[in-house]
Amino acid sequence: MKKLFAALAGAALAVLLVGRIFAAPAPAAYAPPPAPAQTSDAAETDFLALVNAAHPVDGWPGQLVPAYPAVPVRETGITLDAEALDALKTMFDAAKQDGMEGLYLSSGYRTYDEQKQIYERERDKSLVQPPGHSEHHTGLAADILALGVGMDAMGGSRQGRWLAQNAWRFGFILRYPEGKRAVTGIAYEPWHFRYIGPEHARHCYENNLCLEEYLQ
Repeated sequence: MKKLFAALAGAALAVLLVGRIFAAPAPAAYAPPPAPAQTSDAAETDFLALVNAAHPVDGWPGQLVPAYPAVPVRETGITLDAEALDALKTMFDAAKQDGMEGLYLSSGYRTYDEQKQIYERERDKSLVQPPGHSEHHTGLAADILALGVGMDAMGGSRQGRWLAQNAWRFGFILRYPEGKRAVTGIAYEPWHFRYIGPEHARHCYENNLCLEEYLQ
């Protein structure tokens, strides 16, 4: 997956992030049916849905919306859950005010076929879930990178440290923290954040819990 992101990032970032945006057709994707009307309690439960190797995606994502132009993106076809995108924009604005320049959304919602391609290309399976088991199917997962910072260096960068310390304020958790691989099944990924809502995120952050531990 690192090689795939690296290959995509070069040309696309130079175009998208300096403001010379050329609209590209969105990748061929399955369009989910409209989500049924939900109460606020149901919506909150959806934000806490556990998706991992043992728990496949159950149901369709909520309201998916284009991430661009709300936030800087790797490519114009990226979408996210509407509430997660609002929170991401607020977080990016706060980061910029704190001097954390260059943050951009590298990946958001993925179809089954898109995840299948990534899974088949990635040699290190500790960095990717099989299709049907990826949080990216929910529209609530955001891979966040910074200009000029490689994926391997994200955790030690100024931007990566800021995100790890502040994402909870905006409802996001670092989904695959360092030292939690035995629980999550995925190696440390300092770029992968998951929206679960501010109160849940605060509890996870203050108690050093990954989502699996929080939902026990």
